[in-house]
Amino acid sequence: MKTYILLILVTITGFSQAEKLIKPEIQQMINADIALAHSIKQLSQSKGTGGYLSVGADNQCAYSTIQSALNALALTGVYEIRIARNKSYNENLIIDDMDVSIIGGYLDCFNMGLPNAIGGPGNHQSIINGGDNDSVVKIQNTTQRRTISLKNLRLIDGNSIGPGGGLLVMVVDSMLSLVNLDILNNNAHYGAGIAIIAGDTDMVLENSRVFNNVARYGGGLYCSGNNSSVLLLDESGISANRANGIGVSGGFGNGGGVHLKDCQFSMYSGSADGGLAGISSNFASGNGGGIYSDDGYVIIHGNMSCNEDTCIGDNTNPANISNNTAGFITGIGSGGGIFTNHSLIIFAGLIENNVSINGAGGGIASLGAQLRSFPFTFNIYNNECWDTQRCNLFRGINPARYYRSIYAA
Repeated sequence: MKTYILLILVTITGFSQAEKLIKPEIQQMINADIALAHSIKQLSQSKGTGGYLSVGADNQCAYSTIQSALNALALTGVYEIRIARNKSYNENLIIDDMDVSIIGGYLDCFNMGLPNAIGGPGNHQSIINGGDNDSVVKIQNTTQRRTISLKNLRLIDGNSIGPGGGLLVMVVDSMLSLVNLDILNNNAHYGAGIAIIAGDTDMVLENSRVFNNVARYGGGLYCSGNNSSVLLLDESGISANRANGIGVSGGFGNGGGVHLKDCQFSMYSGSADGGLAGISSNFASGNGGGIYSDDGYVIIHGNMSCNEDTCIGDNTNPANISNNTAGFITGIGSGGGIFTNHSLIIFAGLIENNVSINGAGGGIASLGAQLRSFPFTFNIYNNECWDTQRCNLFRGINPARYYRSIYAA
């Protein structure tokens, strides 16, 4: 297995030159991310008849529970379910073999029928509480490729004895859009916030946050299967999650924020000023405080990339890996920010204040057997960085027992 880490350092003034440094195969991966973002938006807009089912507490609502609306969806020819925020929904939803758009945040069911400029949900969210019983939302049993959109929702208090406390995508073929979702305070054996298990799922998070979830491994996100991918856009982030499994055997304790197994993960979001954007403040008792990647591609990209009318990323904020910790329970862990044994691509990234306790690589640790055949590449046009802002910057302490910022072996 070939393993490499590519880090390109460049300022804004050298950006046109930097584009030439990106290898064609990497540019193809970025273009694929752009195409995915474009496709999900186009498919979401084209589905359904234009009608919707209403869910809420007032007497103008057709349904009082979200699951009852989901169960009726196939009989109506409608694609969209709208949810009022005038009640909290104590449910464990099952989305079974259907195309659907679920949009929360409406004041009530009367406002759902008004033009969006008057009655639209804005950035408000409807709360779905799993009651510590099971996954809050479970997607399963697809017989064909499905398009599913979840918008303006807060998924809380899920609890799974297996994967996916907040959102579980279980062996399905889907394009999945998450817009303005907060997934928090969930527990699971692994993938407490989100778990994607096998299948062929492409997930895009826009302005969505996965935080304060706890699992034995993969505290925020677990993704398995080489046909699946996860894409973070805009102000999305995976923050303050914990992988608290004791020891690192069998993956326990690895991946405080993200745990990847043969899955591609791309992040075009972040901030130089903290907050919930990017990969920040996650804790792993084992390796990979922010990200643990086992045979999965990781792209951390802090510049805007466009193809025709679709752009992802921005030219203001870095893609940040910051304040993550490996080894917080066991007292030994490597890769405070990122641990990988496969392929890591960083462009315009900020690796800051990550900690590896008694291990290697406070910022990044890579333990790939053939890594040395792929040398590190540092192309520096200017010593200025953030904000004269286009570079890979290792800033802060990034402490470790050895090789404080980057370890490769």
